[in-house]
Amino acid sequence: MDACSFSTSGGYQYYLDEGVGKGYLPANVDRRPATLQRKQKEYFAFIEHYYKSRNDEVHQDTYRQIHIDIPRMSPEALILQPKVTEIFERILFIWAIRHPASGYVQGINDLVTPFFVVFICEYIDQEDVDEVDVSSVPAEVLRNIEADTYWCMSKLLDGIQDNYTFAQPGIQMKVKMLEELVSRIDERTVESFVGGTGSFALRLPDSLCLCCAERVHRHLDGHEVRYLQFAFRWMNNLLMRELPLRCTIRLWDTYQSEPEGFSHFHLYVCAAFLVRWRREILEERDFQSPPLLISATTETTTTITAITTTSADTVVTTATTSAATDLMVVVVAFKACQRIVSKGTIPLCYSVSKGAIPLCYSELLLFLQNLPTARWDDQDVSLLLAEAYRLKFAFADAPNHYKKLATESLPSSISSDSGGDKLLALDGGFL
Repeated sequence: MDACSFSTSGGYQYYLDEGVGKGYLPANVDRRPATLQRKQKEYFAFIEHYYKSRNDEVHQDTYRQIHIDIPRMSPEALILQPKVTEIFERILFIWAIRHPASGYVQGINDLVTPFFVVFICEYIDQEDVDEVDVSSVPAEVLRNIEADTYWCMSKLLDGIQDNYTFAQPGIQMKVKMLEELVSRIDERTVESFVGGTGSFALRLPDSLCLCCAERVHRHLDGHEVRYLQFAFRWMNNLLMRELPLRCTIRLWDTYQSEPEGFSHFHLYVCAAFLVRWRREILEERDFQSPPLLISATTETTTTITAITTTSADTVVTTATTSAATDLMVVVVAFKACQRIVSKGTIPLCYSVSKGAIPLCYSELLLFLQNLPTARWDDQDVSLLLAEAYRLKFAFADAPNHYKKLATESLPSSISSDSGGDKLLALDGGFL
């Protein structure tokens, strides 16, 4: 279903009712209207007290970053409306001021949109969630929606705030858990899950066959693609950057009903999401071309040389950058493979002493950071959730799939993967 049909069938009230179990509204139905009004007044008291300080020296960097990040959000047709921009700025700034342990972190801004869209769609006649126009919504209604959006987002973030504290330990741990989980989903696991019969796997949609999860893990590991390079964003933005907004709302609808909250079930959704692309991942190869050589001359200067030779032509490309975290990667392809020659900046985490990385490394990483989900609909999300539930049923009460984690300490920052090699990474490139 799209967001607007969801909201007109009770989406606004549903999301508010979901706050009952999270402490937002009381269980007593008769007390809810008064409590809702009190919470709305409380939010606007925060606005009155804190928002005027946005240009103070102590807070201006936070406000400036929020102001920069909001226009980058999607859908643009919604976000670029001045009223919406102002609402989002206030919500994010107030949340950051009231949560100094983390403050504002890139990625939090995306978490506002689903709540706001579900609430606003109750008051407009709009089919396409990406084209929502708030100009016809009365100012008082917008005020109430702003307050309710703030409180719902706050309740969501209360359960995952360690994702956004210093060094983001929550995300690092979840990415490690995802890697461990995927590495342990093999054919024997599936057979055990269905009572020892392998036939059940044949009834799965081909794109969601869990038997191939271990192969996907080995393929990524063999080509030195690290989970942190693509799954960081999955955890940081709760898949909002990977799915259309209508699908995110459908996904979050299920998350809201989970007794353990967003974070727990999201792990299994991410595992199923990765396996969903197993065919494309396993088919990403070098296509018989020479490798893309990446060599680091120093920690701050990186030279990339791509040499591709076919019977038709030879392409030699060199690019140099002085920032190791802003590495320019040239993906060279040739007519025989019907590839598009492209150039772009991607977050690249690599070992300085390795010296050479195959071409399929960059192809795999670019694919995983730009998954083709633009045409996904409710059925795709339903299949994804079904597979995530199967994984949860098989693994949630069997903590052995986290066994390795018990003997590993969580790094406070990106650490070396072997032999003391220093890993160069990341920061803003994931968003």
